[in-house]
Amino acid sequence: RGGGSSTSTAQDRPSTAGPAGTAATAPTTGAPRPGTAPNPSGGPSGNNNNNGGRGSGSGGGGRSGGSGSGGGGRGNSRRHRSNRNNSNSNLHEQKRLEQQRKEAEAAKAVEEERLRKEEEERRRRISEELERRKKLQSDYEARVISAIDALESVVSTCQKHRELRGQLDPATSIGNAVSPLEGARTTFQEQTKKSLKSDFKKCTAFVKKLKSGSFPSPSEVTSTNSAIRTLNLSRYVEEVAAAIVEPGGGGSKVKLTDVPGIVALCVEMHRRYEGFVESLVPVLLAGVGGAAGGANPSSANDGDDGNGSSIPRRICLRLLTEFIIHGIVTDTKPILKVIAEAAGAPSSSSFSTGSGEGSGSKEYAVTDANLIVTFAKTGGLEILGVLPRSVRFECERLEKEVSGKGDGLLIVVPPEESEASALGESGVENKRETRREGTEEPSIAGDDKDSQLSQSATQQHQQLPQPPNEVVDLEQALTPTIPAPLLARAQTALQSLQITVTSPSNLSTLLAIPPPLSTLTKQHCLGAYRTLSNTY
Repeated sequence: RGGGSSTSTAQDRPSTAGPAGTAATAPTTGAPRPGTAPNPSGGPSGNNNNNGGRGSGSGGGGRSGGSGSGGGGRGNSRRHRSNRNNSNSNLHEQKRLEQQRKEAEAAKAVEEERLRKEEEERRRRISEELERRKKLQSDYEARVISAIDALESVVSTCQKHRELRGQLDPATSIGNAVSPLEGARTTFQEQTKKSLKSDFKKCTAFVKKLKSGSFPSPSEVTSTNSAIRTLNLSRYVEEVAAAIVEPGGGGSKVKLTDVPGIVALCVEMHRRYEGFVESLVPVLLAGVGGAAGGANPSSANDGDDGNGSSIPRRICLRLLTEFIIHGIVTDTKPILKVIAEAAGAPSSSSFSTGSGEGSGSKEYAVTDANLIVTFAKTGGLEILGVLPRSVRFECERLEKEVSGKGDGLLIVVPPEESEASALGESGVENKRETRREGTEEPSIAGDDKDSQLSQSATQQHQQLPQPPNEVVDLEQALTPTIPAPLLARAQTALQSLQITVTSPSNLSTLLAIPPPLSTLTKQHCLGAYRTLSNTY
């Protein structure tokens, strides 16, 4: 009746009141509850206390004129619902902002990871490019060093041979009654020979070793413990000469690789003992000239020429040519005559006349092209005065590199690119900052897990390898250069080659034979080459 759960007012209920001005009668339900005030209208008092009470209201007095106030409970309920709705709305807003924050942090982490990978890829490419360019630089410097070594080797070899020819020259000069060769032999007889051993067993063992084909190398000959420097071989001069060319002995096993050691041995024997060259050179001349004049060159190359030497003709000629270059043989006309016969030189051009005019234009009937090739390869520079093609190629290439017109196989970063380093790095940072500014930063702080994720991404970015100090433009073309020490060395090598080899004024000191004979022999070789070129 007066309960809080009533939803109707006094106007909605049917009126039971009496006539106007009379009070409505209502049954009493008993004494009021403790804590409630009596109803001044005389009606029962209602206390809205339904499950905690949503509101309290007092029921109206009479049926007709009484008015109830039971709507108080609904007003409180609406306020509570409004508060709950506001609370739910705030919670949803917080969740939405939290979700946005997480999405923003996730997008930021993805962006930083992408930037980190791009940075790693960029630095990897720079490192690979630097390694490639360093390898090209080292390869280029190795080629330059190889060219310099080739030129220095040619110059040093020519100088060594020129000095050796001067030491072994049998002719006397103006103001000197004794030739350099006689002076060297006299010094050996007076000072060195007394300290050498004349042990029969050791000397015999040395000769047998040569007969077996075991020839020493140039380094072994020049060593202080070699047999030629420790033994007195004055009684075994002819046996040593015969051991090199003796049929059935060591001569049948002579190879091209043994020639340098044999030449070094012959130089030392010729410097110390008389009669060595007189015992060796005639046998070699017989071996190289046995097949000349129509004999079968193939049989001669096999060593079956029957002239007292079992060494092939090309090795005999190689030894004789080396003897001329090293100064062991000074009478060069017999050897050059063999070359003229092998080239099939016309009869009008001979070494006796010393004139080779017009001989290059006449036809050459080549009899042994192998001898011509062997002679040209061995004595092309110091007999014919022709710089070998390999040396000429290295010289031309080195001149281009020194002048800055090389092959372009080097990569060099110009000095003006040093400033581009800082600009490149700052450009990356500015780009990264621009991207970060475009990302919305939420105002609500994240939880510990998201903070650790962000810190981890930042630490990974900070732990990236530092970019190399070198600045590399991946689009820049390769440019060659030579380091300063190599440049100075290359210039010195070119100047030494110019002075020693290619200068016409020094041609007489370079050649091992007189210039007229050199010119005539060169014409014979060129005539044989033209004939073979036209034939084949």
